[in-house]
This record gives sequence, structure tokens and C-alpha cells, in this order.
Amino acid sequence: MKCIFVGDIQHNDNGFVQDVLKDNGYDEIETTGEVDRIDRTINPVLKSQADVVILDLLPLIDEPKEIVEAVQSIQKSRNNKKIIFLAVGKGGKSPVVRELRAVGFVNFVLASTYAEKQKMFDRCLTNYYETNPDVLDKDLDENEMVREVHFIAFAGSQPHIGTTTQALQLTGFLIDCGKKACYVELNDHDFPEILRMTDSYVTKTNDCITYSGIPMYKGLTMPDMMKKDYEYFVLDMGPLTTDEFESNIFFDNRVKRVIVAGIKPDEWVYTKHIKENQQLADVEYIISFADETSMERVIGTFERPPLFSGYHPDMFSREGEDLAEGYRRLLSFGENTNQHKEKKEKKGFKPFRRRRS
Repeated sequence: MKCIFVGDIQHNDNGFVQDVLKDNGYDEIETTGEVDRIDRTINPVLKSQADVVILDLLPLIDEPKEIVEAVQSIQKSRNNKKIIFLAVGKGGKSPVVRELRAVGFVNFVLASTYAEKQKMFDRCLTNYYETNPDVLDKDLDENEMVREVHFIAFAGSQPHIGTTTQALQLTGFLIDCGKKACYVELNDHDFPEILRMTDSYVTKTNDCITYSGIPMYKGLTMPDMMKKDYEYFVLDMGPLTTDEFESNIFFDNRVKRVIVAGIKPDEWVYTKHIKENQQLADVEYIISFADETSMERVIGTFERPPLFSGYHPDMFSREGEDLAEGYRRLLSFGENTNQHKEKKEKKGFKPFRRRRS
């Protein structure tokens, strides 16, 4: 029997797939490699004429309804042969799983441990969930996510504009508010590793480098992040102007986008270009190194008022007056971030400047 795996079957977390397939007599396994758009899966799947399709949902950036419509189209052309969805890190009530179930799909692998993934995948292959819907409900409930995950991506309008500083400032702020947050470097600067090599207070455990209470990672993919136990992932994308810019992640529908920009004459050229780009119409702005006169001059040119950040020589200092109010307005954080302001003002926090009406 033949199977096609839509995704990266060589990823460490997918080892269980080949083991279970061989145990169930699947001797021909085709793979597409990682795919980020559902429409790019249609031709490879139909061309393969496989008995079973295994679709990794995590890398897909489409809306749930788009995924469901494409999968239904694929199934009609395959005479409704079996399709199994891998969604490790997603809960049974996540939008894409919920909408796939609503149109009749029953084969999902949501578990996070190797043994549980094997068990769920074996049940999918052997038609167990089709004949035991009560067990399906139980398995999905047991793998329900108990956390809401947020992705906040910082990109610079140009190099050396303070993107890494702002990403670390927000990560530290979230941690101080009691959130499970981490910093993820998605550029080629290797900042966490350089920091580890130059500062004896930095610690490293597996792929996590920690300094000043901030966990830092390098180069995580969306599926990698979904498997980690954090509520907030603060992504440092680096400058928009580099050829290596990770646009797939930055424009992922799950990501809140923030541009770190400048308003001095030589900086405004870059900022103005971004403001005119329709693809970036929904971004928020943090303006670095701005003086009071410049703030007054440019604030009216933004559709939504930006935040104005002062100079932070120590990017880990988490200094700033009005941090809670500013971040809450910019990124729609909950009311419990008020605790940060009260706690930090006692320690003499200095201004994180924003325009007051």
C-alpha cells in the first residue's frame, strides 16, 4: 500500500509516522517536504494516487475555512480515501480541527508524547475512530490545549534601528507580568549565541539560552514553537531589507506584526516606504530614538499613533514609564498587565515615551 506524507517526514517529531506505517504494511512512502499553503498540496496529492494522505497542519498559514475547502476538494477527487491530520500542539477545539470535524473528518493526531502519537496514528490507520466515535471525543478532549498562543513579530525598517532591543524589552515585560514568554531570533545575527560566549552569567539548556530571566531561542519554525510550553513568542525578524527575511512567518495570519522604525531624515525614507506598502497596512509601529519635536511633527502621519521609545543602552534593563499602558494599547494585552506598572514604578522605572492626548 502507498502513502503520501504532506510535510517534512524527516523532522525529529515525525519519526513515529514511518514506524507505524511499516507496522501496518505501507511499503511505499512518498513525501512532499514542508508546505505552507494548502493549495500547494493539491497537485502532489492527486498525482501520487496514494491510499492514505497524511497532512501536517502546523506549517499551513491558511485560514481554517480555506484548509477545509481544499481538503474537501482533494477528497472528492480521491473517492474519499483516508486522510490523517497531524496537528501536534493544536487542541481538539482549535478552529481548524473543529471545522474539519464539522464536515466529517475523524482522523487526527494531536498528542505531544511519542507513545501517544503512535497510539493515535495507529488508530487512524486502522479505522478505529470511524467505528469508535466516543473514543475519538475522549482522545481529542485529552489533548485539548490549555493555553492560548500569541506570536508577536518585530521587524526593523532598516538595520541598527533597535529591533532586537524592542523584542527583548517586550519579552521581559511579559515575563514580569507573569506570562510564559520567550524571545526567538529569526535572523542571521546570532545574538543569543554571541551573548553566551561573552557573558559568564548566560546559561544554556538544550536549545534555550537564558539571560536576565529571558529564554532565548534561535531559528524555531512555527511547528517547533507550537510544541513548546509558552503563551507568547516574541520574534526578532531583523531588518525587512535583508534577502534572508523570513516573510512566510512575518505574514502568517497568526502573527501580530510590529515595525521598529525611525523618523530622523535619513531614517524617514525607509519608514515612509513601509507606510506606503499595502501589505504592511495592519502593522503597529514603535519609533526608536525620537525627540519631542520629531514626535509632534510625524505622529499625525500614522493611521494609528505609534509608541515612541527612548534610547536603551542596556537592552535587558526593561526600563520604561507607561510600559503597561503603551504595550496594552499597541498589542491589546489584558488588564492584568496593570500589575507591571505598579510593581516597577517602585523600582524607579524611567519613561517609555508615548504620545499623550
